[in-house]
Amino acid sequence: MYEQMDLITQVHKEIQRERAYLGNMPEVANRMINVLNNRTSAQLATMGIANRTKIILIINKVLTLRSLIQTLDRRTQDMQTEVNKFMDKFLVLHNKGLPGLLNSAGRLLSHENYAKRVSTFATNQITERPSTSEDT
Repeated sequence: MYEQMDLITQVHKEIQRERAYLGNMPEVANRMINVLNNRTSAQLATMGIANRTKIILIINKVLTLRSLIQTLDRRTQDMQTEVNKFMDKFLVLHNKGLPGLLNSAGRLLSHENYAKRVSTFATNQITERPSTSEDT
């Protein structure tokens, strides 16, 4: 879970960096598509565009990067939602008295360590319970 949280943080930094790099290029790319589609080679040459293919490749790169950023953003939001659901479920169990999943450093315990903690908790619950004749 903490690896996922670290990954989400790193991804958000990269998304912001790439969005800053792109700036308004996706909007410019969409306008350039219209220009390329509605002008002849002679008109493009007078505009200073000698190589239509080069411009198309740049437009393709910009639009692909925008699409990748949007996909990555959606997937990190999904991952964050799943982490939040897990933490909510864990909190419910913790409030019902189960021992916590975190160690003293605030990191998740391994499965083995948590199993030991639950076993110790159960043993303590059994030994702390006052013995009555009905229980015996």
